[in-house]
Amino acid sequence: TDCNTAVTQGIFSASASTLNTPPFITVGGWLEVILHTAAGNILQIYHTATPSTAQRNRRHIRTGSVSSGVTTWSDWECISGAINSASATDLNTLTTNGKYFGSFTNGPLAGTGLVEVSNNGGTGVVMQSFRTIAANGTYTRSYTSGAWTNWAGLIGTNSTLPVANGGTGATTAAAARTALGAAPLVSPTF
Repeated sequence: TDCNTAVTQGIFSASASTLNTPPFITVGGWLEVILHTAAGNILQIYHTATPSTAQRNRRHIRTGSVSSGVTTWSDWECISGAINSASATDLNTLTTNGKYFGSFTNGPLAGTGLVEVSNNGGTGVVMQSFRTIAANGTYTRSYTSGAWTNWAGLIGTNSTLPVANGGTGATTAAAARTALGAAPLVSPTF
């Protein structure tokens, strides 16, 4: 079966091999289809059905519009707040709304992290927020006009801002003087 061809109102069983289910969902569940026949629109809600904590109680939603017998689908959007597992995923291609946990390529740092993606519904604008686990940092970037911006790190209260970015590169006055090449303070003797 294929979620893209489910255009009749009702609730249907979906197996792990059903095509065009939400991204990173590898278990079966139920597909709920709701029609708005006057406007030619379709609403689909995918409910996972598994005792596994990794994908339990997930709900994803998408809409479809029918024109000349052809249905065009929006991206699936996670509406239950669950986090998807996404190891070895290229962040340059991860543009579907949701939260993803794993190791990624094209991230701001190597290692494991949590990525939150916000897509503005087909306008070509995507925001990504990457939170590292090991380095305890948050980075953001956006996709607009066909290109990704550079990752920008958010500075926290326990962070240091490098000298090259207008900071002192240090957490103490003595270390700041050293980083800035300033002479140490000398107390006069009497």
